[in-house]
Amino acid sequence: MNYQHLKYFQAVARRENYQLAAQDLFITQPTLSRAIANLESEIGFPLFEKQGRNIRITAFGKAFSTYVDSAIDSIDEGVMHLRNMANSMEGCISISAIYGFFYNQLPILLSAFNEKYPHVTFKTESATSADVIQHVHDEKFDIGFHCGTPKMHYYPALEFYQLASSELVVITSKEHPLAGRSSVSLKELEGYPYVSFSPEAGSYSYIQQMFSDAGANIHTRYMVSDDQGILNMVANNLAFSTIIEESVRNSQNVSMLRIVDDIPKTVPIYISLKRKQQRLLLLETFLQKALDHYQFEAEK
Repeated sequence: MNYQHLKYFQAVARRENYQLAAQDLFITQPTLSRAIANLESEIGFPLFEKQGRNIRITAFGKAFSTYVDSAIDSIDEGVMHLRNMANSMEGCISISAIYGFFYNQLPILLSAFNEKYPHVTFKTESATSADVIQHVHDEKFDIGFHCGTPKMHYYPALEFYQLASSELVVITSKEHPLAGRSSVSLKELEGYPYVSFSPEAGSYSYIQQMFSDAGANIHTRYMVSDDQGILNMVANNLAFSTIIEESVRNSQNVSMLRIVDDIPKTVPIYISLKRKQQRLLLLETFLQKALDHYQFEAEK
């Protein structure tokens, strides 16, 4: 039983005439007759009976017609709802983002978006880059913001757009021996205890490669999964760390030093969404606004 056959039945039930119903449906009368015969065979009851040269609906047909009308109305209403939903600029967008982006950049994006689209709500969560990507893949969240990572290649069902590149900086407590300086070479940090991101963090591999390129032998004493945890440990003078600049830009509790080594010291930041043939206008608009925002920032 399919939707088209139910529509055919509905037309014949209203007209009680195959020829007129076929004209209403823009199909041939034999095609309509075969469809009704197949429907009757599938149901096991006659829906129409001949009356001279005409037909009339049977008691079974009348009873069935009530349910068919209700079902078709419900399906048509559902289709209209989906079309409205696909083109609506109202609703909820769920976002998973790495900690530094979550606390510093995401509020700016959400504020700018809500200024233009005040009826959009947001559900947000902070996580490591690995978890952000997995959340979007599993459709627990619509959109993810995360560092670039080799694991992205294992998610062909996702689309990744690079937003920006964030500079890695060194952070120390206000009491650290290097706190009064504005810059530092990585080898100067040898001998000081270090708090590292955990391997699940997107920036982990970039930071490790940076230390390797500089030939710096850094002693990792602590390992933490999130930016805020690292900032708290550094602020309490447990160790120094390296972090993307956005994560520390508004922090008053630590000192920031730029890295002078002539080596790669940036981390790419991406936005990711599930790869789909048709995406809600709401998500497509948010994606474009995010890309436009960072394009504008890059051109300043």
